[in-house]
Amino acid sequence: MTTTLTVADVRPPDPHDPLLFRWNALHAKGPRLSVRDLWILLRDSRVLVIAGMAIGLAGSLFAYAWLPTAYTASTSMYVVATGPTPQSAFLGAQLSTERMATYADLLTSPRVADAVIDKLRLPDTPDELIDTFDARNKNKSTAIQLDVTATDPGEAAAIANAAADTFVDLVAQLEKPAAGAAGTPITVRIVGTATPPPTPSSPGLLLLALPGVVLGLLAGVVAVLMRESVVRPIRRGDDLERLVGSPTLAVVPRDPGTPRRSLAVLDRPWSPAAEAHRSLAAVVVARLVPGPAATVVAFSGARARAGTSTTVANLALALGVAGNRVLVIDADLRQPAQHRLFQVPEGVGWAGGPTGEATTGETIVRSPRGPVDVLASPAPSTGPATMTTPAVVHHLLDAVRDRYDHVLVDLPPVLAAADAAVIGSACDGVVLVAAHGRSTADDVRSAADRLGLLSARLLGSVLTKGRRSEWPAHQGPATPSPPSAGASVAAPEEDRPLTAEPEPEPTSAPEGPRTR
Repeated sequence: MTTTLTVADVRPPDPHDPLLFRWNALHAKGPRLSVRDLWILLRDSRVLVIAGMAIGLAGSLFAYAWLPTAYTASTSMYVVATGPTPQSAFLGAQLSTERMATYADLLTSPRVADAVIDKLRLPDTPDELIDTFDARNKNKSTAIQLDVTATDPGEAAAIANAAADTFVDLVAQLEKPAAGAAGTPITVRIVGTATPPPTPSSPGLLLLALPGVVLGLLAGVVAVLMRESVVRPIRRGDDLERLVGSPTLAVVPRDPGTPRRSLAVLDRPWSPAAEAHRSLAAVVVARLVPGPAATVVAFSGARARAGTSTTVANLALALGVAGNRVLVIDADLRQPAQHRLFQVPEGVGWAGGPTGEATTGETIVRSPRGPVDVLASPAPSTGPATMTTPAVVHHLLDAVRDRYDHVLVDLPPVLAAADAAVIGSACDGVVLVAAHGRSTADDVRSAADRLGLLSARLLGSVLTKGRRSEWPAHQGPATPSPPSAGASVAAPEEDRPLTAEPEPEPTSAPEGPRTR
């Protein structure tokens, strides 16, 4: 049996297919690490690099305190050959030159060490004493230098002189011609007597600290590169776009001048962070198709501390100041944050459950910080599963769509809470938030896959806490001037009771679709 396929039977691959996305993400070629990227990476991970240098310095200080101070005393000896005739003296000199390596080994032998120990009454063993000897032949000549290291300078000089005297006597015994035999006597003469060294020969604090700091620096750099290759944190917007499969809507730079739990759009409107949120507002509006009902956009991160709540609050202020009616829904029932950011009372919010009480005017309050309504998230008395069922979510969203222009939903982390993807699938779109240097590639990819499995529409992603260098230096003053007396902030239309019941039909001709 033969099966024939036509062109119509062959479907193009779905770019939102999670299996295809994972295959493309795993086989995508990663960006190359340039010198500038390496410098930025080390600057962002300076805590780890400084920790490595501190550990290296601490190790150097410990070594300096633990190692004893050592002194080295030196003595020199010269091997000569004497004879009755010049020819015998020449032959003796050649013989002594050939034996110089043997003489150096003889100087550091246990026979010499035993004699020195007996002479000076040292408590050391021969092997321990030999470890302090360093005998070498200078420039392959007939001169031998002996270095002796000890913790006391006088003891080092005494050991060196005793070893030289013992070696002179030992060579005289070994090289003495036998009685009646012809030969040239070889003798050793001491040309430099050892004296107590005035300064220690062990390395000082600076010589120990410098290698320790350098080794600690190298260890810190290696640790940063290993963490970068294993953990793979997100650091650039194009990396986030490649992983998510959707465009990066905005890169919000880190603003050191903004205090914690502060809103840049309200407190520092001229900062790059505030400008990034205003750009994000324009992009989010452009990505959604205008209609008579409000657009509901959910924001979530892969893990906690991605900057999701701050992004939602700043975006809501940017939309509200522009004259839009904005509602912020705090759907994070475990760690809510919008009531602190907008300074609304706790315990007021999403508490009605399936009864529909969550849509009454008593639970939605106006924030004193700006033209934004907030549906806060209280501490639930029941489990999150009973409060985030599809029926409750759709009932709430349907009740507020006709009252606002934009509804922003602050979701819990996708990988930490199962209800994040459930609520996100009921919204018009989901924006995935990732923190620069904290969110990892594996977590972001897993979060995008989980949202895709529940058919959530992924509008794009936002990279928070990014590098400020990505934004131009053109900005306004750090502290804006106060508004004039006649100036006012654009406020939404008059508040009306928020109920799930439909409005009465107008008696006049129906109005056309509302435009924004």
